[in-house]
Amino acid sequence: MKQFIIILITICFSINSFTQDLHFVYVRFENTMDTEILKEQIEKLIIDFSDSDFILYYSNENTTMDGYSWNKRELFRQINSQNSSIPISPPDELEKISVPLEQHLQDKSYSDLYFHYCIGSKFFDNDFHNKLFAKMLIVNSLIPSKYNIYLRYYPCGDFYNPEKIQFDTEYNINLIPKIISSL
Repeated sequence: MKQFIIILITICFSINSFTQDLHFVYVRFENTMDTEILKEQIEKLIIDFSDSDFILYYSNENTTMDGYSWNKRELFRQINSQNSSIPISPPDELEKISVPLEQHLQDKSYSDLYFHYCIGSKFFDNDFHNKLFAKMLIVNSLIPSKYNIYLRYYPCGDFYNPEKIQFDTEYNINLIPKIISSL
């Protein structure tokens, strides 16, 4: 009986360690966004998932941070000094966001993957949404049969409608993204 209880406890701990979440935050500042709302949103996100693993990628400065390298002051300094959008190269960007994501997925087992996108409306006008985010899901084999995947969009003072955040049908991605416009 004692061995059975030990086995049961071991199983519970192993299941509990498997159910950890990974949060990926992609930040791309555009002139249409409100800087203060963007900073508040990032801070709220980091606090909300402080018990989970996270990766934050600030595209404008090519900065990647995680739970070990998180530096709010440095990130906010970069955001404050940004006065315009910087050109983006989807293939380069795809590699930059896929490498840390792949590393986290290899190091640990996750059941839930959350993608938080703090982006402006111009991102959709240039079809970066499909060129980058859809391909990131495909390249990293992020499919609903392996993970529970959640896509969340934060306009941070900008506006876009639900139709814009849908992926092109050619990618065959059947996820329901959600726009969160209030803190």
